[in-house]
Amino acid sequence: MRRIPLPDWASSDSRGVSDLVAFVLTFSIIITAVGVVSIGGLGSLEDYRDGARAESAEVAMTGFDSSMEDIRVDGVPQRSHQLQLNGDQLERHSSVIEITISGTPAPEPRTLTVDVGAFVRQTGRDTEIVYESGAVYRSQDRGQTVVSKPPFRCGADTANVGLVSVRGDVNVSSDSLALRARENGSMSAYPRLTDGENGSASDVTIDVSRTHNPDAWQQLFDREMDEWDDNAADPNKYTCEDVNRVYVHNTSVELSAVN
Repeated sequence: MRRIPLPDWASSDSRGVSDLVAFVLTFSIIITAVGVVSIGGLGSLEDYRDGARAESAEVAMTGFDSSMEDIRVDGVPQRSHQLQLNGDQLERHSSVIEITISGTPAPEPRTLTVDVGAFVRQTGRDTEIVYESGAVYRSQDRGQTVVSKPPFRCGADTANVGLVSVRGDVNVSSDSLALRARENGSMSAYPRLTDGENGSASDVTIDVSRTHNPDAWQQLFDREMDEWDDNAADPNKYTCEDVNRVYVHNTSVELSAVN
């Protein structure tokens, strides 16, 4: 059978349609690929930016912790900080630590309830950098990271609990902040020397159930302060036992923004 050739105009139109379809498909693939790469790249960029902001906030909070130690240990009357917040939220939250002192030869159990306050910096999408009575930790959706431990010591003969209570109405979100920290009282919570107590006791238990982030405190005790015994019945309580002396000291620090 003899094949009848197509006219030139028909062959040309067929090639034109095929070329057009190929161009459209190729262009669609390129646009889709660029979109996927752009979205992935943007997410990675945001993650990097948030990580850098969190690192910077962590360094600043560690510096704040050092200033609190200067006030608590060395008796420095006040410290000032210039914080670059870059829009982060900075505020004080209530945070309660409960301490129970007991055991021979103490006459009866004594419970001390102290609102030490949590100094919280909200940075990035899901990150908090927190100062709480000498502890600094980073809290995120995926968990907590301990940066520094509080001055809670459990030794062979002596338990020593150094509390730092931050006060003041601090609730700021700005690019920068001048912050003043001023010592506002320092006292021995146990023993009360005016009552003739001498610190005799065998056990001291710290309850962190009403702190800003009990999970972070549990991680801190379990991983960084394992000389304190955990409580099988209550994971928020940790005890230093079989000592001869217990000392609990509380330093109050007033925070204020400086205009």
